[in-house]
Amino acid sequence: MLSIAQGIAGLLRSSEDDSFIVSVARTHSDAELAASTVSPVDPKLEEIRETLRKLSGVKRPGREDLHTLQAAEADLCRFLPAVMLYPVAQAMKDKLYRLEKDEGRSWKEDLDRLATPSTIIDEPTLRLRLRQLMHRVAEKSAAFTRIERERGRVYILLTLCCLLLLIGYTLALWRSLAALESIQLSDDWRRAFMSVTPPVAFAGGIGATISVFRSLTREKARRGLKWVLIWQSLVRTVLGLIYAGVVVAALASGVLRLPIEKGSELPFLLVIGVAAGLSDALFGQAVSRFIKTGKSPAESKGKGSPTE
Repeated sequence: MLSIAQGIAGLLRSSEDDSFIVSVARTHSDAELAASTVSPVDPKLEEIRETLRKLSGVKRPGREDLHTLQAAEADLCRFLPAVMLYPVAQAMKDKLYRLEKDEGRSWKEDLDRLATPSTIIDEPTLRLRLRQLMHRVAEKSAAFTRIERERGRVYILLTLCCLLLLIGYTLALWRSLAALESIQLSDDWRRAFMSVTPPVAFAGGIGATISVFRSLTREKARRGLKWVLIWQSLVRTVLGLIYAGVVVAALASGVLRLPIEKGSELPFLLVIGVAAGLSDALFGQAVSRFIKTGKSPAESKGKGSPTE
């Protein structure tokens, strides 16, 4: 039973937890090495060692534990043996990608000036700069993590809203289809238009909602923009309803002519409605044809139905 419980705990532990545990162990080892090279031990170094001993017992670290570890790593730069400063400087160069490009380049030039593989040019200044850089990188990392958490919460909320819209439009489509009798578009354009517009419009809403789903990863989601994005999603789905309605009206009037086999008009129009909601290209085609011609092809050629 104990082994099973340990296995479950291992599955639940995230890679971030493992990384934290490894970082604590490494920093604790560096602190012990620093303490072994000086006598008596500086009170600040002893405080760092005690902090790391406490962190060693943390199995599920939180953000406060991570900040404590980062502060201990930065303060430890004051006490590391001089021989370790160059490797630390090289390790910090690998983390400069977290900074802005110009700032990162400035830090790299500074570290290259202060430390070479064979010589430490200015040891006190290098210790101070490494400590400052660690705090700076930790600050940028915390800001990035905070933004990603906010973005994740907004994405979850938008996804739930889209799911509710999708369910609502699907139920509305189902109800409108249940109330719809079999319609032959060639029988009566006006009756056909009034009858098939509601289900086709709801199909357009479904297409528009799917389009919103697809665009979520491209949105710059922030907590402050949460309600803006929600209203934007609602407006886009309503536009999908309108687009689908305009396209079916264009088909019914003959402005837009597409080959429709008799007996399959309704399924075809539902597909067209979803396509109109997914993209406004079909809607734009219908509008542009109306603007260019000013009348339907049926009127100009004397034909009564696009299905003929």
